[in-house]
Amino acid sequence: MKSKLKLLFPIAFLFLASGCWDKVELESRGFVVSLGIDLGGGESPFRYSVSASLPSVNGMRDEASNDSSKTVKKADGPDISSALSLMGMSSSQKLYLGQARLVIFGAELLGDEERFKEAIDACERNHEIGRKIFVLSTKGKASDILEADIGEEPSAGIYIENYYRNASSSGTLKSHQGLSNIISDLRSGGNTLIPEVELKYTQGGDAYLELGGCAAVKGFKLAGFLDSKQTRGFEWVMGDARGAEVSVPFESGNEPLSVSSGRSKIRFQEIGGNLECNVDVKVRGSIAESGFSEESLYDASALSKRSVKYEEAIKQEILDCAKLLQEDFGADAYGFLDMLRKRSYSAYKRVEGEWEENFKKMKIIPNVTVDIISAGAIK
Repeated sequence: MKSKLKLLFPIAFLFLASGCWDKVELESRGFVVSLGIDLGGGESPFRYSVSASLPSVNGMRDEASNDSSKTVKKADGPDISSALSLMGMSSSQKLYLGQARLVIFGAELLGDEERFKEAIDACERNHEIGRKIFVLSTKGKASDILEADIGEEPSAGIYIENYYRNASSSGTLKSHQGLSNIISDLRSGGNTLIPEVELKYTQGGDAYLELGGCAAVKGFKLAGFLDSKQTRGFEWVMGDARGAEVSVPFESGNEPLSVSSGRSKIRFQEIGGNLECNVDVKVRGSIAESGFSEESLYDASALSKRSVKYEEAIKQEILDCAKLLQEDFGADAYGFLDMLRKRSYSAYKRVEGEWEENFKKMKIIPNVTVDIISAGAIK
């Protein structure tokens, strides 16, 4: 019996000790939720300014604490790895990026081709940063987004992850969210679209984040920004507009169409030596609100007229986006050249040498069909 007790005490000690050490290790590690990368500026001689948002230590120790639920750390450095190292040296916690949900690039950084390439390379090479991490752009500084007090939302990273998971909406870029998608686009042609987040304020002065629109990158450099409708025009072409809401005016007022599915098919053809791109878009959705009477609720003529109006609105959004990407930016963010290579190699060989010019001249023809599967009515 005594021999058994002698064995029991060391085992119990090991269990107790391991529990204590786990707690200390957790509290001594800083779990970064969001990263912001900007160009260094002002009095700083360094090239980069890096911000990191992580849960407040005081908030973790005492849920009833009045302290902020997050801490934002900043450091400048000649490169991003050095900035992160300096940030860790100035903290009692060892920074860990494996739980990071978001990285935001500021507009000035995106406008510098060399710096943006280095930033993307640093994210790709860092073994702690996941390839599915959300990548966003902003027209201002990324640090401003991370430092903002956005009320009940604990941090930008958690807010944006939940937004995309639960509330993807009209005008929000959904096809180019992750780091792996951005890297793939940039490697294939140097062009991509990066979803945009902006810091906004209510009339009462409360800060909130607004997702919508995107940054167009051409040749690893910012070409300009698309607004939410232009962004949705891109999503129609890519077949990623599920969850969109298109509102058009009728006699009784605006009527929104909630899109349940949106598929696209892209076809290339050469007419008189000129390349054309036909985009066939098939949309299914429900009219969420309508003022037409219950008697005409299922009237084929009434629904047909509404389908035509929605089709015209969607076509215009596609054309507005195409005009901006072709004429103003000259950026094939669609990846049309790669599609052409896979589908018509002979045509691809004829245009690849001067693709930017051919892309600008190529006629994009949207063919849209809207199928209204149900309609609401207000009596």
